[in-house]
Amino acid sequence: MRKPQPGADDEDLGELPPLDGESEDSEDRPDALDRHLDVPSDDGGPEDDEVAEDATPDDGEIGVDQEEPSWLNEEPDASTLDLGPVALVDLGQEVGSGDDDRPGEVEEDGEVIEDRLEPILDSGDEGPLAPDEDLRDEDLPSLDADDDGEGADTAFVDAGFAADEPLGLEWASRPWPRVGAPLGLSGATAVVCAGRCAVVAFGSESGERQGGLVQVDLEGSRTTLPAAGLDGSDVDGLANDGTESGTVAVVLRGGLLATSRDGGAHFQPDVSGIARGGCVVALGRVWAPSQTGALLTTSGPGRVEILALPGSLVAIASDGGAHLVALLRSSEDKAPALARIGPDLSFSLERIAFDCDGTDGKSFEPTVHAILAARARSVAYTARGGVVRRNADGRWQRFDGWDGRVTAMTFVDDDGTLLAAAYSDVEDTTGLVRIDPSGNLSVVARIGAMRDQGDSDGRVVSLACDDTRGVVWVAGGFGVAAFSMGVD
Repeated sequence: MRKPQPGADDEDLGELPPLDGESEDSEDRPDALDRHLDVPSDDGGPEDDEVAEDATPDDGEIGVDQEEPSWLNEEPDASTLDLGPVALVDLGQEVGSGDDDRPGEVEEDGEVIEDRLEPILDSGDEGPLAPDEDLRDEDLPSLDADDDGEGADTAFVDAGFAADEPLGLEWASRPWPRVGAPLGLSGATAVVCAGRCAVVAFGSESGERQGGLVQVDLEGSRTTLPAAGLDGSDVDGLANDGTESGTVAVVLRGGLLATSRDGGAHFQPDVSGIARGGCVVALGRVWAPSQTGALLTTSGPGRVEILALPGSLVAIASDGGAHLVALLRSSEDKAPALARIGPDLSFSLERIAFDCDGTDGKSFEPTVHAILAARARSVAYTARGGVVRRNADGRWQRFDGWDGRVTAMTFVDDDGTLLAAAYSDVEDTTGLVRIDPSGNLSVVARIGAMRDQGDSDGRVVSLACDDTRGVVWVAGGFGVAAFSMGVD
């Protein structure tokens, strides 16, 4: 059998047995592979040395003894063999399969594989390889996590997050930060200040088991008020005298007006079936609009009076002083009016001037379910053309230009600074729009739905200003929260 010739470039594998069973010292050693080759002679007899010496059978004629591990007498698998480091190949480069390619060699004009592995193998676990000039710390939203590392219960959207100009308005130079501990509430329908606390109303479809009242504070404590007599009914309107143990009034779904004289522990119905949301506690009385456009007032349990005003009542609010303010829509196609009502039920009328800024009077007409806010000599309401405000000097102004609709308003000081909650249906977020006494508009905060509550939303339905602590309480489908009022 012909002896294989070693190649010039073969690696030195040490002492290996020759494939033909012979060594350089001896040519008489029997061929170890002869017994595996079946080359028949012409006469069918045993093969002679000459045939075995000259025969060069094709690969397909080589018979492999199935009883042996391999035709080289090697083990089928060397599990303990150390193969050394495995070379990685850049899949983006074509790899030749010719016989001239040798391990560890690259073409002269090729790139070194090790130099290219760094960008290929980087999974980004330790950040980008180079600084990103467009990424800044101030562009990232704050995590707003508590001491245990848990996120807040509501998805409050920070000033630097989402749109650069939310609602089409610029951000305030000093956005209002959220303060207080997370409360874990959802589905609030109203909020009022009560001393050092706030009282929040919830409907039966919220995260609570049933509708009712909850007292909360900035430290995160929450106490469910007994609210005996309400029987877990949905609260559409909520008002109080600003104390923790004083008068609390509610309007329930269905038109029931009920009053508590002990801070919300027990309620007594005053009138049923005719009241609608938006009740007010002022001047030692409870006030509420009727479903027919009249004004209801109670001075004690069961003592209900109806005050007729020259026009259809749209909304009411307390100015924090000696008057209740009522917004009226004229039935004779006249300008809307404001009525200031005293504790003796006397009132004075003030017509709202249409031509204060040269626009059409239609833009000053109150919306069907107008929102009214009053404080000192300032008054504001929602109109067809946006928000109309009368400043302390008696001048009327109209404000618009933001996206979404206004769902709640309140004054935050005696100078006439107005805070309006503008809800965007598309983004399901509310922007708190601050209108300063000079008429400058800016967004001071944004609020969104709770991340872990699929039935919550980002619509604000109620605002309450706490002058003592310098915060504004915000309530809506997301729950309740407080923001610290800043100064631009």
